[in-house]
Amino acid sequence: MVVDSLVRLVKSLGISDQIEHIAYRAHSSIVGEKVIALNLSSTGIREIPSDAFSKMSDLETLLLCDNHIENIPAGLFDNLPNLKELHLHHTKIGSLPEGIFDSNPNLEVLQLFNTELKEIPDSLFVNLSKLKDLQINRGHLTSVPNLSSNRELRILFLNNNEITNIEKNTFKGLISLESLSIRSNRITTLPSRVFDDLNNLKELYLYENSLTTFPEKLFSKLSRLQLLALDNNKLEELPEECFSNLGNLVTLMLDGNQLKTLPKSIKELPNLKFLKLTRNPLPPELSKKFSGQKLEKVLQSI
Repeated sequence: MVVDSLVRLVKSLGISDQIEHIAYRAHSSIVGEKVIALNLSSTGIREIPSDAFSKMSDLETLLLCDNHIENIPAGLFDNLPNLKELHLHHTKIGSLPEGIFDSNPNLEVLQLFNTELKEIPDSLFVNLSKLKDLQINRGHLTSVPNLSSNRELRILFLNNNEITNIEKNTFKGLISLESLSIRSNRITTLPSRVFDDLNNLKELYLYENSLTTFPEKLFSKLSRLQLLALDNNKLEELPEECFSNLGNLVTLMLDGNQLKTLPKSIKELPNLKFLKLTRNPLPPELSKKFSGQKLEKVLQSI
């Protein structure tokens, strides 16, 4: 019964020559007459019929990555109510239909990196209240998608896109977020309270943007932050109290900017172990202080 379903599926996808390969991959994920996981990555798929997975309602993990897929038909995932992981990365997908995930309330992991995505419909993630890991790296997004319903989100990566603007409510309500990366975009400014709801954030990657400065209270609510990467921006100065509430910070990356001084609040980082300042026009006397001395002692002498 299960083998028959797989045969029908690969025929509908035009990859009949891959049946043995796909069946072997699926073998350990078949429970009774149920297919729990299906790996269709790197099988040469170009088109997918909208009813391709209509007989696989028990599916929890689906990999369609590393294929030549350009379009996701509406209704493709409608009969997958138990789906928890969906991998669509390394494809040529340029857009996603509105409501494509409306029937997947248990989805926890969604990977969409290395695609041709240019925009995300506002309501795309509204029904994904259990989503924990969202990665949309290396696309062409110009703005952050609406994530107001995704309060369980732990990981959000939007690297290497074309994002220029971050609105003040962009991350509002993401109280479970632990790792946020919006590196390698075109961001020039950040609103003062944009990170205020991220009380559980541990890692924040903002490097390789075009920031010249940022508001003094930008990080004031991030008391659990352990890593802050601001390297390779265009920072000319840092607000004096910008690091005041980062008592758990361990790693601070400031290299590759235009800094000539350091803020006083850098002394208020009792757990800081790694500080990178190279490729900044800091005065020679300040640079010398960081040569061959313990970081703790140097910070107190600034």
